[in-house]
Amino acid sequence: MIRYRRRTLALELAMIAAALVVGFPVYVLVNMALRPASDTSSPISPTTSPTLDNFSQAGQQGALGGALANSLLVTACSVVIVLAVSSLAAYPLARVTARWSRGTYLLFLLGLVLPFQLAALPLYQTMRDMGLLGTPWALVLFYSGLQVPFTVFLYVGFLRALPRDFEDAALIDGCTPLQWIRPQEMPGAVVPRAHRVTPVRAGWRPARRGWWACHRSSATWLSYSP
Repeated sequence: MIRYRRRTLALELAMIAAALVVGFPVYVLVNMALRPASDTSSPISPTTSPTLDNFSQAGQQGALGGALANSLLVTACSVVIVLAVSSLAAYPLARVTARWSRGTYLLFLLGLVLPFQLAALPLYQTMRDMGLLGTPWALVLFYSGLQVPFTVFLYVGFLRALPRDFEDAALIDGCTPLQWIRPQEMPGAVVPRAHRVTPVRAGWRPARRGWWACHRSSATWLSYSP
């Protein structure tokens, strides 16, 4: 039986205090979002007449509908490209034991080591020369290339841990490597790992907003970036 001691009380009070510190900004945010523009009272005081007009005005004046649609387009295209390219690249890197396989795998991992800022200016110039600056396809290429090294790293680790007996049995039955990898092996790698390789995970970090600002300055369309 666990006894209720002073240490337990102190821990509970500490957790309550931490919850209040975290929840206070959320309360102020929601309180101000539901407050009319004519109400100039303190942000801490509860709103007496809540309204949803602020959300409708933000959607109309900020064009949030089009921005969210553009973000959905960029995210969907980038995820499809990343998963397709990375899964096909990870299979030979995990199964082939030649020297070029190890060297190519290390070349992919180099994309995880090099800082993003090192390629910001050349990447901007490349997009400008290709005529993609200011279009959503520039972000699709950017996010796809940014996440391929990490995705290849995840998939290669998964494939190396998978016994080759499954693959050998499928090849004996007449399957080609591409026919076997599509229904058997890749779903186990893609489904639990897809949330880790989306552009949302990489693109909305503060370290990447420099590229976002350069691209956004020449864009005639909008996309959501918190």
